[in-house]
Amino acid sequence: MKTYIHKILVFLLIVSFLLIQIGYNSAPSNSIFSAFVVLIKEGVKNSFGFDNFNLKTNYSYYLVEFLLACVVLIIATIRSNTKLMIIALIIFVFMWFMWFKMLQSIINSNLYLVTSIPFLIIITALGLKLLMTKKVSF
Repeated sequence: MKTYIHKILVFLLIVSFLLIQIGYNSAPSNSIFSAFVVLIKEGVKNSFGFDNFNLKTNYSYYLVEFLLACVVLIIATIRSNTKLMIIALIIFVFMWFMWFKMLQSIINSNLYLVTSIPFLIIITALGLKLLMTKKVSF
C-alpha cells in the first residue's frame, strides 16, 4: 500500500511541477509543460543547441535537468529506494529554486511562486511520508 501512495505522490509531483505557470513580462502565461512542448518542436525542427555562453536563456538545459531529475525520481520509486527518493526530492527543490533565481528577471516571479504552491505541498508531503515511514541514515 505504501508503494502505491509513493507512486501516486511522485506522479502528482511531476504533474504539479509541469503545471507551474510562467509568464514572460506582459505575455499570457504558459505552463512549463507547454514551454517544453514548444522547445521540443523547435529542437526537432532546428536541431537542439547547447550554447555554453548563455546558460540563462538556453532552455535546452532546463529540459535536460528536468528529464534527469524525473528519471532519478522514477527509478528510486520503482526500486523503493528511500534514500535515493529523498535525494531526488532535494534535487527537485534545488532545481525549482534555481530556475526561479535564474529566470527571475525574465518571468513573472509572483505567478511562478503562486502556481508552485501545489508542487511545494506535494513535495513536502512526500518528503515527510518518506521520513516517517522508514528511519533513514545517510
